[in-house]
Amino acid sequence: MRVRRQKRVVVVGGAGETCRWVVRTAAQSELIYDLVVTDADLGRARAICNEAGGPTRAVLLDITDELSLRALLEVSDVVLNISAPFAIHGHSILSVAIEYGCDYLDIDDDSESTLSDFEFDSAAKSSGVRAIKGMGASPGVSNLLAGLATAELDQVDTLLTGWKIADAKSDPEIGVAEQSAALVDWLCKSNRNIYTWENSRCENAEPLTYMEIDLPEFGRHPVYTGGRAGPVTLARSIPVRGAILSVMSGPEWVFDALGAISHGSAIEGTDFGQAKGRLTTASRTAEIEVCHDPLPPFWALANGMRDGKNEQVLSVFTQRLSGSMGGAAGIALAVALHLLLEGCVESFGVMAPEMALNPVTFFRRVEAVMNDCSVNDQSSLRIIHSQLVS
Repeated sequence: MRVRRQKRVVVVGGAGETCRWVVRTAAQSELIYDLVVTDADLGRARAICNEAGGPTRAVLLDITDELSLRALLEVSDVVLNISAPFAIHGHSILSVAIEYGCDYLDIDDDSESTLSDFEFDSAAKSSGVRAIKGMGASPGVSNLLAGLATAELDQVDTLLTGWKIADAKSDPEIGVAEQSAALVDWLCKSNRNIYTWENSRCENAEPLTYMEIDLPEFGRHPVYTGGRAGPVTLARSIPVRGAILSVMSGPEWVFDALGAISHGSAIEGTDFGQAKGRLTTASRTAEIEVCHDPLPPFWALANGMRDGKNEQVLSVFTQRLSGSMGGAAGIALAVALHLLLEGCVESFGVMAPEMALNPVTFFRRVEAVMNDCSVNDQSSLRIIHSQLVS
């Protein structure tokens, strides 16, 4: 039996909600001897280490200090990058990781920075580096579900990935600063054109476009287009004849508020605090703050052909991940880390999640982590087939 060497893993990008769940989950691995939690505020990093226990330790790091970043990655085996906005910090961290032969995973959901980082693919292969982009809730979990759904078809005509915003609330244990950062990121993505995949190329499209879709067993539901990186990464790994879209479901008042903010005044050059206040006010004045959304937390819908017949395949993951917004991303990232350390990622280069990981293996491990035991017979992963009438 092959004995795997224990590794030093470093988490960069701030000791907030996502970091808490990454470290809690990663610390369970017996293949990590040193789990380094970094932040420009050493006290925040220490608090997470004290909570998680295990092989964790806190290190003071400003990720804009390239010399300090280089010194840390030079002696590390894997870096987990959660340093949004990735358009500012992601490129340089991946570049340094490749230079020192350090494996890399991030939760980047931005299309532009993701496409930019794929330019490092040849360098990563030459250095023997495994780099997984967007290994958070979306596109990470969503892309892996898309891989499952499309594998059921002989020909894929259209592909949608979805997530419901009811599960995107911030963890009440975290500070206001991170909640604001997450909200600003959401506002930014709702205020600029998004990338979709149509006509065999990237297309710019309006965000928050209203659609109605039919999901097998769930019926007809309204959704809105969102600015996630899924469409541009899925197009690299799955041949789709038509459109690839990322969509969101949730209470109508949220999308009305986002649309009003986006179209009423350009976010760029305005006060983000004021925009955040308008969305918060909308939530408080809504008739119900928590809208019942019957859709699963994450899903993917593929339309195409199977055995010469038109078919629709819906893959869903019904397990709600802990920690709300940051927890889902953090747990997904840490589970991918576990699988990488165990040798389940065999290819080198810069990869999307569905290019690097076996989806079934990933979701079984997520279930095990959430249940804190071996997976039971009641799987949260479902694949639903429905024949379409021509």
